[in-house]
Amino acid sequence: MNYSEFNGQRIINKNGESGEVVFFSEDHITVRYPAGEKTYNPEVAMKNGFLLFADEKYQHLYNEELENKEALKKNREEIMRKIDADRPTKIKRVNKLNEQYEQKIRILRGLFGSDFVYPPYVEFLKKYKELITKKLDIFHCYYLFHPYEYKYR
Repeated sequence: MNYSEFNGQRIINKNGESGEVVFFSEDHITVRYPAGEKTYNPEVAMKNGFLLFADEKYQHLYNEELENKEALKKNREEIMRKIDADRPTKIKRVNKLNEQYEQKIRILRGLFGSDFVYPPYVEFLKKYKELITKKLDIFHCYYLFHPYEYKYR
């Protein structure tokens, strides 16, 4: 949001003092009163109703911005709760897979020696065996498409 559009707007505090916005950012708002300048946290001051814009248009704009921030914050918290809820099951699953892998390694090293390294691509081949196809040579490909014209057997 462009906070600079709020600069120069008239603002009224809870005590009835009227002032002008000198600086407005996400973190703080500086208001110039006849007695001097004061700085506030805009989120807290606007939510509590301590500061109000004299023009309802700007008050409405900032209230929309606050609602959007709260909605984003709730979404982030919900996502973090889901992540935290799934974390223990994922950790258990990974630990179980690691134990199975270590058990396979122990068995294979017992069979083939202590320097044997179990390649990860073997696991890949086992898992995705149905997706892997063998490449046929040119004669077999020709025979599959033209079974009666296959001359080289």
